[in-house]
Amino acid sequence: NISDACPRSAQGHQSQCHTDCTCADIQFSDRNYSLERVQALQAQATAAGLNAIYEPGPGNGCPAGIANCRISVGSTGNHFHTEKRKI
Repeated sequence: NISDACPRSAQGHQSQCHTDCTCADIQFSDRNYSLERVQALQAQATAAGLNAIYEPGPGNGCPAGIANCRISVGSTGNHFHTEKRKI
């Protein structure tokens, strides 16, 4: 599911790319963020030319085994911040 795209829906969203319409946030509709599922989505995003940065929910850290993870103070919950890979 796309949880935030363009125009940005979250008030006070930190990423300017949502205003610029160059990124989107997505989340699993069943909220199952197992290591295997996170890694699989990130691999598929990479193959499609995108970065999928996993942002865990408030109070959670980056799990071991997930290379592309970012703690976001303003995060609304587990999701992936996706944007075109920079070459």
